[in-house]
Amino acid sequence: MSGARCFVVGLLLAGAATEPVEGQGRALLFLAYGGYQIPAASLSDQKDDLSPGWTAGGGLGLQLNANLALRSLVSLAESDYGGPGLTPVEPAFRRIFATLDLQVGLPTSSSWAPYVFAGAGWIRVSPADLTLQDFGNFVTRFGAGTNYVVDNTFLTVFAEVGNTLYRFNELGFNSYQYDVHISGGVAYALPF
Repeated sequence: MSGARCFVVGLLLAGAATEPVEGQGRALLFLAYGGYQIPAASLSDQKDDLSPGWTAGGGLGLQLNANLALRSLVSLAESDYGGPGLTPVEPAFRRIFATLDLQVGLPTSSSWAPYVFAGAGWIRVSPADLTLQDFGNFVTRFGAGTNYVVDNTFLTVFAEVGNTLYRFNELGFNSYQYDVHISGGVAYALPF
């Protein structure tokens, strides 16, 4: 075989060998997670605040390549209000977060892939006391985590620490809320 043929055959084999690897980088992601949310700021100087509590959520993502993914997430967090500013009949507050974030990861030769993320979205705050009005506001979100890809599967287990920042400017308060989220979950990738 001539040198030119060997070169062409080599290029074709190299292209065939790299195509599945590139294909594995693109996928539709299905996510489910749970965790704990800790409000790190008070609603007022009189120490009105929302208590820490459990959170759960899910979402869809689009893995663009081995390093980048877009995630659309919805999570629900329940908290109780405490403080002198309000006298609700029922102290529970439900917060629903809907966000879109960009995840930037660094895959390693092992199954671990640390990542950072940042995004924005909307929060809906719903007091359990029906005499108080629901409201919504813009929210930003950022944090870091790690993925572990289960060998020979499309299943990934992840853990992350995230932060949200939003303005709580209703019900007589005017403050910025800063919450820390510690969560873990699973993601299933459907390659395309």
